[in-house]
Amino acid sequence: MSHVSRPTTPPRVAPVDRSAWRFEPLSVPTEWVESYRPGGFHPIHPGDFLDQGRYMAVCKLGYGAFSTVWLAQDNQHSRLVAVKVARADAPPATKELQLHKLLTKSAWGREPTMHVVMPRGDFIETGPNGDHRCLVFEPMGPSAGYVMEGMPEAFNDSYSLDEPSLSFPYAVSKKSLLKQPLLGLDCLHDCRIAHGDVNTGNFLLCIRPMSSHDIEQLLKSSKQDGMTAPVRRIDGKQDPWAPRYLCIEQPLKDWLSLDQQLFARISDLGAAFTFDNPPPADKCATPAALRAPEIILNGTISHKIDIWSLGCLIYEFLTGQLLFQISGLSFIPRECNDDDHLLQMIDTLGQMTPEVFSKWPRRGKYFDEHLQLIRSDVGLSEVAKGELVKGPNLEEAFRQAMPDGMGDEEATQVLALLRRILQYEPSLRPSTSELLENAWFQAIGE
Repeated sequence: MSHVSRPTTPPRVAPVDRSAWRFEPLSVPTEWVESYRPGGFHPIHPGDFLDQGRYMAVCKLGYGAFSTVWLAQDNQHSRLVAVKVARADAPPATKELQLHKLLTKSAWGREPTMHVVMPRGDFIETGPNGDHRCLVFEPMGPSAGYVMEGMPEAFNDSYSLDEPSLSFPYAVSKKSLLKQPLLGLDCLHDCRIAHGDVNTGNFLLCIRPMSSHDIEQLLKSSKQDGMTAPVRRIDGKQDPWAPRYLCIEQPLKDWLSLDQQLFARISDLGAAFTFDNPPPADKCATPAALRAPEIILNGTISHKIDIWSLGCLIYEFLTGQLLFQISGLSFIPRECNDDDHLLQMIDTLGQMTPEVFSKWPRRGKYFDEHLQLIRSDVGLSEVAKGELVKGPNLEEAFRQAMPDGMGDEEATQVLALLRRILQYEPSLRPSTSELLENAWFQAIGE
C-alpha cells in the first residue's frame, strides 16, 4: 500500500499568488478556504464539539474576515447559543469583552440586552491552527440587511400603516428596524462607547424559539449536498488544518415571525471604542458608503461617525437605495473612490464648510478658487474628461425614490431629520438622545 506523506505546514500568511493556493477553488459562497492555516480559522463541522464537549455545532450562521459564527447546542444548560469563533490571529477579543462589561455595569435606564446583543460567556478553543477566542451569544436571526436584500417576499409596495402586508408590515417594520438599533446606539453612547461599524449587517433580528425537532433538521440539512462544499487539496493530500468540507451559512430566516412585528438588536462591538480612545481614521471599520467625511479626510474620529452612518441608513431603508454609491472594485485607487465620495456628498448635501473642505488635499483638482466645480470625473488624469455631471440634491433624490404612500408632510419631516444628521461638522450632528426625541422617531413604536 502506497504511503501518502503529510503535507508541509502552510505559512501563517495567506497566499497572494494563485500558484501558491493549496486547495481547488470553491464555487459556493463561503469563507476563503485558504484562510484555514496556522493563525487562521478553526476547522468545524456540524456535530463537532467545542469547549471540551459543552457545545455541539449545529450549523454555520455566518462568517466574516476574522471569525465564523455557529449555532450550537449548550449541553450544560440545554439551550441554543451562537458561538463566534475567532481566527487565531484575530485582534484580541479582550477589548470587546471589556466594552460589554462596561456596558453591563452602566447605570443606563434600560436593560442593555433589550437592544444590544451581549455575550453570555467566552472560552478558548485550541486546534490545529492555534488558540481561538470564542464568544457565546444568544442566537439571533439574519440581519436587517439580509432581509432587505435576500428576502424580497418580506416586503410589499404599500407604505400604509393601515394596510400592512400580510407577510410583513412594511412601514411599521422598516421604521422600527431603524428605531430599535438607535435605542441600542443610545445605550452604547450613554456609556461613552461608540459602535464604529453601524451597518445593516449588524442589525440582527430576533427569532422565535426553536424545538428539538428544528435542531435535528438543521443539523441534518447542514450536512446535505448543496449546503456543503468539499475541500480538496490540489496535490490530493489530506489537510490537517482545514475541515473536510465548508458549510454554506444558514441565517435562520425561517424562524422569523413575518406575521408579527420584527425586533432588531445592534451587534458586534469588534470595531467599538470608548469616547476617550478613538482610533485613527484609517483604522475605522465603517463600510465605505457609510463613512463620515472625517473618516475620508483623515480627521479626528468621534462617536459622531455612528450618527452619520445612521443617517445614510435611514435614507437606504426608506428608499431601497444607497445614499452614496461607492465602487467596491479593488483595482480602483483609494484616492479616486474618496474623491468620488466627496463629490457625491457635495452634490447631495451642498458645499462643505471651509474647515472640512480645506482638509481635502485634491480639492483644487475639482473646484476653482470661487468654489465652482470645474470637473466631475475622478481618476489619476490631470486633464478633465467629459462634461460636468452634477447629481440631484438630497431633497430631489429622496422624493424621487421615497416609498409609495409616504405623504408630503412625512417626506418633509424625514428630509429635515436627514439634514440635521448629515452635517459635515461632527459637533453639529445630534446625539442619540436628541434623535429619539425627534417627532419622526417618537411616532414609531418600539
